[in-house]
Amino acid sequence: MEQQKHPKIVQKLLLRTFFLLLSVAAVFLGIQYVLQWREDPDTGTIDSDGMVAAIEILDEGQQAVIFDKTGSKIPSPDYETGKTDRDIVWRPDGNRLFFSSDRKESAFHLFRWNPGSKAVDQRSTGTLSKFDPSFPTADIADKAAVNLAGQSAMITQGGFVLDFNVRKSTSQQLLPPPGGVTVGADEGAGGSGQFDAMYKKYGNAFRSARWIKGQGFIAAIMKGDEGEVLIIQKVGAKTPQELLPRPIFGGDRIEMDVDPKTGNLVFSILNFQFPDPDNIPAANIKDGKVVKPFTHGMFILDPEKQGNEAILPLAISGDDKMAFGAPVVSPDGSQFATVAGTYDGDSFIPGSLIVAPLQPGGIQAGAQVIAGNIFEVSWHPNSETLLYIKRSGQERAIYKIGKDGSSETKVSDGGNFMTPRYSPQTK
Repeated sequence: MEQQKHPKIVQKLLLRTFFLLLSVAAVFLGIQYVLQWREDPDTGTIDSDGMVAAIEILDEGQQAVIFDKTGSKIPSPDYETGKTDRDIVWRPDGNRLFFSSDRKESAFHLFRWNPGSKAVDQRSTGTLSKFDPSFPTADIADKAAVNLAGQSAMITQGGFVLDFNVRKSTSQQLLPPPGGVTVGADEGAGGSGQFDAMYKKYGNAFRSARWIKGQGFIAAIMKGDEGEVLIIQKVGAKTPQELLPRPIFGGDRIEMDVDPKTGNLVFSILNFQFPDPDNIPAANIKDGKVVKPFTHGMFILDPEKQGNEAILPLAISGDDKMAFGAPVVSPDGSQFATVAGTYDGDSFIPGSLIVAPLQPGGIQAGAQVIAGNIFEVSWHPNSETLLYIKRSGQERAIYKIGKDGSSETKVSDGGNFMTPRYSPQTK
């Protein structure tokens, strides 16, 4: 009899131990949840399927807005006349929007908009302005990757590039590499580090930056007195050579996007310039004159490759009669859209919206979608529809159109807008 009862006693002890461990785990998770909630009480999800975010240009100022599925405009709350919202972007999960604004202070700060709770809260502090928030690319179907990508945004602050934790409101300086300097919420951009001099020959400040190849490299555009320079910086560099910024091209204006499938950079150059005027290759000097390899162009860059394999041309032009606006890569990575136009030496004049395969020389297989004064193109998540601004007279309206040129439809009804973006949840 004793031999039969013994296993039952052991089973009871095991069950008690199991439930005790479950209770401890539940308490631990509860504490973690409370701590996270106290740190940032913003919770919950929204259904943003079909929503389009944009910036409305007002008579006085600019305001972040959303157009819902029915086309109704939803202005962001707590806006004051004369203030300037800009740089609007969806979080990768489509549950929140972030934008830069001077709503509450003279400096521009990062704001988070929760359309579900109708709350707009300031996430950053300090005296330096924050611009151009962007998140790493992530497949909306991969929830773990989306959650990870939405934890921090890359921003520019005081001419530096920072990684901004959107929940904790703390930053880590990325460029120039600071040697591990952490930037608090109420501090400036941090120390420029020993590599500052290596960057100064390419520009005075960073205008924009993006993660490429996952988060293995940073592509950044530097502003200078005479134009802009695109540089690449390896993350977690080990050797002295890897620590150096890698200049790619210079130009009057540079625009870039990231291929979400390969992590490669796709970029455009208006009026090519050599990134380091003091070190122009001998092959580009003939009879004492500098000879440019091209005037305007678009390229694919794979930072993990070297030489001619690293930079492949999508389109090249030798004169100002054919120039290219910002390239935008489709979510499926198979194609890109751009606006073709002319360049008058100061401004780009748009002429037509083009869609082409994302492959070397792809512009040659491209097709015109529609002609007109087209600006600020973006893709629908299905890679079949395009969203853009079209200027007609003084109006800057939002339109959508099939990539084959079919079914052009006006999204906005009156008003002037910029930078329209579909929610990542859009089906």
